[in-house]
Amino acid sequence: MPHFRLLGVVTGICVSIPAHAQRPSAIGLWATEGYGLVFDVGADTVASFEVTKVSCIPSLRAPTTAPPPGALAAFTLPDAPLSNFDVSAQTWAEQYPFFREKNVDWAAVVATNRSRVSDATTPEQLFDILSGMISPLQDAHSYIGARSINRRFGGVRRSPSFLATAAERNEGYALVSAHLTGALQRFCEGQVEFGMLGSDVGYLRIRSLNRYSKDGAFEAGLAALEAALDTAFANARTWKGLVIDVRLNGGGADPYGIAIARRLTATPYTAYTKQARSDPADATRWTAEQPSAVQPSPRPSFLGPVVELIGIQSVSAAETFTQALMNRKPKVIRVGETTQGVFSDVLGRTLPNGWPFGLANERFVTNGRSYDNTGIAPDVAVESFTPAPRATGRDAAVERALAILKDA
Repeated sequence: MPHFRLLGVVTGICVSIPAHAQRPSAIGLWATEGYGLVFDVGADTVASFEVTKVSCIPSLRAPTTAPPPGALAAFTLPDAPLSNFDVSAQTWAEQYPFFREKNVDWAAVVATNRSRVSDATTPEQLFDILSGMISPLQDAHSYIGARSINRRFGGVRRSPSFLATAAERNEGYALVSAHLTGALQRFCEGQVEFGMLGSDVGYLRIRSLNRYSKDGAFEAGLAALEAALDTAFANARTWKGLVIDVRLNGGGADPYGIAIARRLTATPYTAYTKQARSDPADATRWTAEQPSAVQPSPRPSFLGPVVELIGIQSVSAAETFTQALMNRKPKVIRVGETTQGVFSDVLGRTLPNGWPFGLANERFVTNGRSYDNTGIAPDVAVESFTPAPRATGRDAAVERALAILKDA
């Protein structure tokens, strides 16, 4: 959640306010610490603006019941190829924290590509330039869309274990079948599955951390998740161990991961602290830490040995969930391959031409370390989704997990 500060008079960037305007209550201009947002809180409406050093673009407007303020006026950039380029380039420069970690000289990238843009640049050419600039980052929390020309780009980091098609992913999902005692139970609109690996090892597969209810509402999804975990952990006191599988999990809502972690501990601990880049000119400065705690749940739980299966397609909330298990005792053993390496919420922005784009601007820190770009490494490295292991029809990571739990 961004922190806010009240601005006095903002001129030359976004909004000007008469000197005589009154500021009762929350009425006024508010800027976030980090995130590049300015909010104009008025008597009848609140409006937000996405700002950089070179731009201020209206984002949304909603009704409010605040007391009357003074007059306000907003100014935005024209829709031209170069202004669209500059807004994109400057937003990345001011908000993205990880150029150094990715060994990218963003100023050089901008200088090289800006010379390619002119008034004659077509939308298709501009899209190729902007997407080409961020493609080398291989950041799965970066995207740009252009509905007017039916184009969209999203970053990603791949490895030989990456299952790109639905058919390949279904093949990967099916490998565990050889080790189950029966069919998996499905919960949360099919996104959470549970079964047994023998008589005393539970298997919890989390396909995603969203879409847990038909209407997509968070609270309904949380209720569905808690009910699913009640069922899954009903006989957990008889288990020797638990295997949690997030190898093919595209992410979702971080709080769902915390809810699962709560079922695995008897003592509270800090999962991670969240920070946003706070200085447009300095990528090493961050907002104050916002901690997320794992509090033990009074509902059915499992406190014994846990093995978590991870991989290149453990993405975003699947990674913050993995991070949320790091301080759990006894230690959760990670088996598989290094995760994707994206943790931040996606900061959504809009170009003057209406194209939406997004990027990371946060870090999640556990025990003084963040895992953006690098991803979270396994304790025990096992390939299970490369072609050779898949061809066996068995799940190499599950087999290694069972061996670990046998000796636990």
